[in-house]
Amino acid sequence: MIETVSLDRQRQQDLPLRARKKLDSMRRAQAAAIRLFARRGFGGVSMEEVAAASDVSPASLYRYFGTKENLIIWDEDDDPLFDRVARHLRTMPPLQAFAAAIVEALGPSFETGREARSGRLRLIFREPALRSAFRENGRLLAQGLARVFASGRAAAAPSLGDLALAAAAAAILEVAVERWATGGAETRLAQIISEAFECLA
Repeated sequence: MIETVSLDRQRQQDLPLRARKKLDSMRRAQAAAIRLFARRGFGGVSMEEVAAASDVSPASLYRYFGTKENLIIWDEDDDPLFDRVARHLRTMPPLQAFAAAIVEALGPSFETGREARSGRLRLIFREPALRSAFRENGRLLAQGLARVFASGRAAAAPSLGDLALAAAAAAILEVAVERWATGGAETRLAQIISEAFECLA
């Protein structure tokens, strides 16, 4: 997962000026990339062209995202996820804690950008290079999640059970997000994710 500043929308005004500028640059770059990719295809656009279109230097673009794929994969609501999971682990089992953290992250601020997000996600599931990067991001999510599950048990390292539950959680999330992006965007994503995790119960 891409490391960025904490992006909780309610606390954005409390961020230092430098962090707010970085967030603004990342948003502009992603919006420009989506527009360019929609017109010319993912393979037909370079990072330098995205940089020029977004008024963000190529060096900053590479520092913030690393790859062209991550320009699209990045979602500013992902950052505080592990903290949310850890908080829910105090009162819930791991999969339930993860589902609750995801649904919490998909509150009103997510709904206001629903159209842009569904378009971005449709692009991810349509473009093989982006889908592959999305899957890799899911693998990294599962690794981090396993560590959070282990810390919830005060364990030094993830157990096989932590790893299996984290992998299952990431897979369920991918299925739910793909369902929403490719055919269910009229339904709230939080509802689809809740239903997907209920199937496991």
